[in-house]
Amino acid sequence: MQAFKESGAIEYSADVLIGLQLMGTGEKDFDVDEAKSKNPREIEAIVLKNRNGRTGGKIGYKYYSMFNYFEELEETPTNPKRKKPDKPVKRDEML
Repeated sequence: MQAFKESGAIEYSADVLIGLQLMGTGEKDFDVDEAKSKNPREIEAIVLKNRNGRTGGKIGYKYYSMFNYFEELEETPTNPKRKKPDKPVKRDEML
């Protein structure tokens, strides 16, 4: 959230801020060059600010930089495995 402090208007007026970072950032033996060289890269989205709820939640993604494509990771320590539906849900059933 430190990066948003320089643009005070964004930090002040936003209700929710979500940031992206390489998975493992902040850990003792983290190597940014090694993390960037992976294909796909492992990225996590973090809730940095939430006026009406919790902060700190993380969701893991695989990032394919060649295609600018994100795919949610099946399971990470911060993103426990979710049960997928047994059958595809039809649009009419969602409403």
